[in-house]
Amino acid sequence: MSRKYFNFNNEQDLIPVDVDEDGKVTINVDGTDAEFDSAEDFAENYAVARNVLPENLKNWTLIEDGDQISFVLEAGTA
Repeated sequence: MSRKYFNFNNEQDLIPVDVDEDGKVTINVDGTDAEFDSAEDFAENYAVARNVLPENLKNWTLIEDGDQISFVLEAGTA
C-alpha cells in the first residue's frame, strides 16, 4: 500500500489516501475507513459530495503525478 495525496480542482488542501497494489483507494474520515475501487471512483464520489452534478463529471479529468492525484475541471474553449 502506498500513501498518495488527493487534490480537488487545484485547491490548496491535499487529502492523504492509501492506494493498494490493485488500485483500490482507502481514506480515513473521522476514524472510519472508506474504500473505493479506484482513484477515479474516489475522485468522482468526492466531486459529487462537493456539489458537482453527476452529468458534469465528463468535464473533469484525473491526473496522477508521482504521489499526487488531482481531479480537475478541464479547460473549456468558446
